[in-house]
Amino acid sequence: MLGSNLLLASLALGLASAGLLQEVPAKASTGLLAKRAGEGPNCNGPNDRGCWRSPSPAEPTGFNIDTDSETVWPSNVAQGQTTTTYTLTVAEKTLAPDGDGKLMQVINGVYPGPVIEANWGDVLVIDVVNNLTNNGTSMHWHGVIQANSTTQDGVNGITECPIEPGATRRYTFIATQHGTSFKSEQGGPPRAKGALINGKMKSAPGPNGKGAYEDVKIEKGKTYRLRLINTSVDMMYKVSLDNHRYEKGMIPVTEKNVTNIFDFKGDATDKMNLVQGTRDKHGRRINSWTINDKEIDIQWENPTLEYLLNNDLPTIQNRPGSNIYTLKEANQGYLAIAIYTNNPGVWLMHCHIAWHVSQGLGVQFVERPDEILRDQHVGLEAMNSSCAAWDKWYAGTQFKQPDSGLRLF
Repeated sequence: MLGSNLLLASLALGLASAGLLQEVPAKASTGLLAKRAGEGPNCNGPNDRGCWRSPSPAEPTGFNIDTDSETVWPSNVAQGQTTTTYTLTVAEKTLAPDGDGKLMQVINGVYPGPVIEANWGDVLVIDVVNNLTNNGTSMHWHGVIQANSTTQDGVNGITECPIEPGATRRYTFIATQHGTSFKSEQGGPPRAKGALINGKMKSAPGPNGKGAYEDVKIEKGKTYRLRLINTSVDMMYKVSLDNHRYEKGMIPVTEKNVTNIFDFKGDATDKMNLVQGTRDKHGRRINSWTINDKEIDIQWENPTLEYLLNNDLPTIQNRPGSNIYTLKEANQGYLAIAIYTNNPGVWLMHCHIAWHVSQGLGVQFVERPDEILRDQHVGLEAMNSSCAAWDKWYAGTQFKQPDSGLRLF
């Protein structure tokens, strides 16, 4: 099955203790307070943690705890701004994170994925190589504000076409934020063998000898409470303990034991409303999630930014006095979201449960389109070239887009 993956990278910006990719040697000076030529002296110390750097000719205002780090950062290239380069290769590899070998999609052959480290204000140049067999991909820098660099956001169908197998794409942007962003896998429902207890599971006997159960030691004669919490999104589990028997609940029993309990409370059968035919497209008893009554169908080959560059973006009517849209006419009210439109670009807002996104819980914003074309020097040549390469590969593959196109891995 084809899935144009949106891989989420792990960033550690400005932390001296952050790990590095294997092929990149450790830097002697790194971190938020690392010194560059022309910068003011580091004024951070035991007596003043609020001061970061004193003012200097290169940085007239200096930096301190009150600095708005999303709008101001070390940016004078002539005075020592550093370019940090990485190569991320996406490929299939058989690994055994839970002790049971399985084919996975990994970056640079490791799981969890590698860490990207840079100083605050550095220019990051990251080449993404797609060595997947049957999947296009993109690299999205999740949680990183792409300040005036929407084309580098890495969202296929929104800011670019997917990277076809065998191809490489270069992303270039400035590390305008400091701190650490966590890596996040977002995918579909897990398989049964992916269920772990307290993060552990022992696989069937195999050559690797890896994997372990969660080990809880108990003493004879003591009473213990076993609390089971189902943290899954949409999965039900039945639990049993080997060599233990319980009196069966739910209905009266006479001296009978069972080895498995499923706690069911309620009627023997649920009340059902059987309807002949359907009231609307999805049926009356199915909750539909729509945005302005529209289904989502992401066209990987036609990213939104391309419509903007071709001056083919539809205009949405702005009703006087109205700037609030409800997500759905719900009985419990509505949700109003306020967004400060200070970053021109095309941005995706979505639910983080993958199948909810596929069912419609996603929307995109085209923010200050005139400034995208004027200030970001976005050209059609690179986008048209990459989209043409994707179209050529996609036309020859037997695996086609299976759903809305919004699949986050």
